[in-house]
Amino acid sequence: MPLARKEGNALSYAEIREKYAVPARRGALVIANGVPGTVSRARNCFVWVRFEGNAISKPFRPDEIRWIGESLLNTEKVSACNADFFKPIPSNA
Repeated sequence: MPLARKEGNALSYAEIREKYAVPARRGALVIANGVPGTVSRARNCFVWVRFEGNAISKPFRPDEIRWIGESLLNTEKVSACNADFFKPIPSNA
């Protein structure tokens, strides 16, 4: 039997990706409050980040954190701050 969708503000990873134009998924590497961490779950309008050495995750809005390892430049909804973060570093060769 399929699980019923939660009512209210519950968003799936796909809905978070669409709404905030971020590469949200479980296990994604992020920087939150200047500290690297891993996305452990999505609940309501938040993604929960687990920092190294901690057993407890903390909630963050998807647009409050920097997403690492996947370019946001492939999406249509790129904010200026995220676009600068993911620009390739020019080589001096």
